[in-house]
Amino acid sequence: MTARSLPADAMEVKEGEHGIVRVFATDREDVVTRHGIGTMIGAVVNAEKIEVIDTRDVAALGLSTYLSEGYGIEAADLADGAEALNAIDGRVALIPSSAFTVRPATLSPSPPLRYIGVFAEAAGAPPQPMARRSAGEGTVPPPVEDAAESGRSARRPSWPLFLIALLIGAALVLFAVL
Repeated sequence: MTARSLPADAMEVKEGEHGIVRVFATDREDVVTRHGIGTMIGAVVNAEKIEVIDTRDVAALGLSTYLSEGYGIEAADLADGAEALNAIDGRVALIPSSAFTVRPATLSPSPPLRYIGVFAEAAGAPPQPMARRSAGEGTVPPPVEDAAESGRSARRPSWPLFLIALLIGAALVLFAVL
């Protein structure tokens, strides 16, 4: 069911790890706030990065599609376990690598969490070296100002002139009244 077929790896958060999502089932709604999910998995975590969802809320999509579209997990990696993932009824905690504030860490989940699986985001394109350029080639020309836009801004009075005209007008009205 997991993108990484070594369940033992799911319990190790390695130094520099990124792009991994661990999925746990739970029967508690307030698993992050009231029960402190960090103590339940034995790691220091940023609770704001952990998502707890009710599978009924994503039933139209299915949990496997939610993981694919929301977390970038390749559909092919979810295919073997998609039926089991979509059959989970209740709440699940989705814990991305970015939630772990201290690494490396060894996880030891305890109730009410039940380990479901670990999934990896789709691999991005490998980095490509940038082409060399001369210094003159790398400059960006200044933006060309639209003639219609520049004419419009020139016709508008600036706010200081407007303020001066308003003060002169108020002075004339006061002078006329006295």
